Amino acid sequence: MSNLASEIDLLEALSAHDDFVRRCVRGEIEFREFVRLYDDFWWRFALDGHESDSAERLVLERHANRILLHRKIAEEVIGTLASASDVTQQSYQRAGRIGPQDAFERLQRIASEFLD
Repeated sequence: MSNLASEIDLLEALSAHDDFVRRCVRGEIEFREFVRLYDDFWWRFALDGHESDSAERLVLERHANRILLHRKIAEEVIGTLASASDVTQQSYQRAGRIGPQDAFERLQRIASEFLD
């Protein structure tokens, strides 16, 4: 949370990134645009708390249910994403990489679990 000045900033960032997920799943923005807008949110804002002091970690814990969505997106979608051409290579497949279509389908599944 060291990238966020306050709890209000965290909540605003969560809401904005929740909205990117919703818009992509609804087809309002393409998956490629979602990835650009989402911009590695989980890692960029260190939502796991590794850069936070004890007060910030308490804030992150208080909103852990909302943050969990973004951890899952980071680990299961963004962190495994490869280009459509790269994912055809065996080395990428062995590494567990997935292409944009599979990533989008994962995003849909995760969104259905966490968002209304």
